[in-house]
Amino acid sequence: MDEHDELAKLAEVAGELAQAIDADASRLGDDARFVVERLRERRFDVAVVGEFNRGKSSLLNRLLDHVVLPAGVLPVTSVLTEITYGEEEQANVRFEDGTSEIIDLTQLERYVTEQENPGNTRKVAGARISLPADLLRHGAILVDTPGVGSIFRHNSDSAREAILSADGAVMVLSADTPMTEAERALIKLLSRRSERTFFVLNRIDHLEEPELDRVRWFVNTVLQEAFGEPQKIYSVSAKTGEGLDDFVEAFEEFLEHGLDQARLSLARRDVLALADHVENEIALQDSALELNSTELDEKLGQFRRAADWQHDAFADDRVLFAHAAKRIVTELEERLAPVAVLDDDAIERLHEAAVGVPKADVEMTLDRAIEKEVRALIEPARRREELETERLWRKAAERFERATQRRADKLREIAGELFDVELHPVQLTQPTAQRGRFFYSAPVHAEAPASMLTRLLRPLLPERRNRERLIQAADGRFRDEMKRHTERLRDDLQQRLADANRGLEQAMEEQVSQVANAMMRAIERAQGIRQSAENEQRDQRDRARRLKEAAERARIAAEGAPAQDNESVAVEA
Repeated sequence: MDEHDELAKLAEVAGELAQAIDADASRLGDDARFVVERLRERRFDVAVVGEFNRGKSSLLNRLLDHVVLPAGVLPVTSVLTEITYGEEEQANVRFEDGTSEIIDLTQLERYVTEQENPGNTRKVAGARISLPADLLRHGAILVDTPGVGSIFRHNSDSAREAILSADGAVMVLSADTPMTEAERALIKLLSRRSERTFFVLNRIDHLEEPELDRVRWFVNTVLQEAFGEPQKIYSVSAKTGEGLDDFVEAFEEFLEHGLDQARLSLARRDVLALADHVENEIALQDSALELNSTELDEKLGQFRRAADWQHDAFADDRVLFAHAAKRIVTELEERLAPVAVLDDDAIERLHEAAVGVPKADVEMTLDRAIEKEVRALIEPARRREELETERLWRKAAERFERATQRRADKLREIAGELFDVELHPVQLTQPTAQRGRFFYSAPVHAEAPASMLTRLLRPLLPERRNRERLIQAADGRFRDEMKRHTERLRDDLQQRLADANRGLEQAMEEQVSQVANAMMRAIERAQGIRQSAENEQRDQRDRARRLKEAAERARIAAEGAPAQDNESVAVEA
């Protein structure tokens, strides 16, 4: 059976399974319908990801041999943009209110860039570009994502969502910029998530060969650590075209000859996971039906007590996580305390700025010097504290995730022992691995203390203050500005900590509750069958048989061909 036939067969058996799952298992039904939809669409998304200012859009333009996406040195892409095959060149812009608008490609910048759509004030949910490019004829959809780590926060959720839902990825690194913690985390995520990952090291034209060799060695080391084996690296310059031929050849080879096999591997994985969930519930239900009413009631009570106990234990884990997060906040405050305290060197630099300046310009010169000094002192502190706070939070969060996985494993073990069945493992998703990065940089605006009105009127005011008094006043403003910006940095990081804590706790609680509820539902269904009339019992048993058979057919279809080797292709940009 070739790839096309097997994909059609998997879609068929997944459809049968979705049809066999009725309303009393709505979550499973939703999962099944999602799998069927992906199989029938034969969709394969390739996300182009990376930090901002790595040349993602420029690389895509080169790859498509068409200037489609706006590019620049500032964070440019503010909303997710899909590129798919179409006979006509056009873009469909989707808005958050559900409406859409067909536009010419020349208008795209107005909707998807930070400069033309600051803060996404146009409320754009996304854009889809249709392009008659040969590269897209095989059915892959290229997704240009907002930069991970971009200073514009409104785009971070869509970037994470694109990374999580993507089937393949092209990650763009920059030869002239050190690899960030966000990029390391993203590499770790992609090593587990994407079916195919191409790594592109861009801007090789910015470095001499000896320095470029050192960068290649470092990137290779990071990739080998993440993927467990050496990765072949290709290097490119999206600006000059150097090295692009090798990358394009490898990417086109994958799209032409590897895409269907990659689709198959993903489809098998999704169908097997669905079959695991169904078979677990049916196995529990069948075993429960073998018990008499008294035994069934007793074991159901035991499982409920076990689920309650695990829920209480989860609450304890949650408290421990909250304590760890509180310690992170305390340590953050301790580290930031010295930042607001100005040393003699900073004061001396401020005073030197006024040396030799005409009296009429002293105050304005000092204002500008204060702004420059505040930026120079706050920006390094912000970058340092973001990385350190994220490191500490991730360490605590991963402990919490492992503890929650143990709760799910224990529930599966207890249910299996109570009803004497062997259940498939239940693997929870790990939000910290999927996020790529917890923090996203926020800009620091060190406003000059003097108001614009004062500056405009200053030439008209009589000269009533001498140079020394102006400098003394500037010292006070400098200290106030440093205190204000340090407090702003502290509050921003604390708010991001609180948001991340809340999101993680909710995600893990939902997952462990789903595991308990799925098992409880199977046992209670058996109890309901026992208490129903004879004809209803027969109908329920027939439904269970059909569901089990559908799951078995799905498993056989998914396991019928050898598993695809999930080797990632690293493309040395």
